[in-house]
Amino acid sequence: MIPSGLFTQIIMLGLAIGIVFAYVQPAFSTIGEIQDDISVYRAERDKVSGVNQQLQQLLDNMLAIPAQDRVALLTYIPDTVDTVAVPRDLQSMAESSGLILRTVAPVQTTNMQLDAERSATVPTTRYAFQITVEGSYQQIKAFLLLVEKNNYPLDIQTLTMQPLEGSFMTATMQLVTHAHLPRPEVAAPVNRRR
Repeated sequence: MIPSGLFTQIIMLGLAIGIVFAYVQPAFSTIGEIQDDISVYRAERDKVSGVNQQLQQLLDNMLAIPAQDRVALLTYIPDTVDTVAVPRDLQSMAESSGLILRTVAPVQTTNMQLDAERSATVPTTRYAFQITVEGSYQQIKAFLLLVEKNNYPLDIQTLTMQPLEGSFMTATMQLVTHAHLPRPEVAAPVNRRR
């Protein structure tokens, strides 16, 4: 026969093992999961803190630029290009140079993506304009100087010149400018049946 003291000790040992398996082990598992969540939270919080510090540094750098220079930057590399204002400016430059303006129009491009040449540093959108003028060599030269001194950058992509009667010439050129933001998408017309 088992003495009652030994029987009580066996019951107490079994009860202790049951408590460990039924309560303590799940509690430790829950605590371990919470500790894992806390470490993930701390790591993500550190990442967010790093991004916020970097953002603050960039903001401080931007605010360190004088307001006049920021306005000039938006002039030289605007967010959008007004496809009506640029031909008007080109017409004004041609008239100032004494040239006869034959045509000026935006060039339709099939690729509306960002300009590949400049997208490595600053993503920009390319806008091209075709212009044909007639005048003397000196007038065309004066026009090109005005294009070079323009408020926003106009790059000459192509330039062809052909002689006319006397000392006059025809110059056809494609000028390109850039903007920061992508072109606004034009919605396709909706066909509605009545």
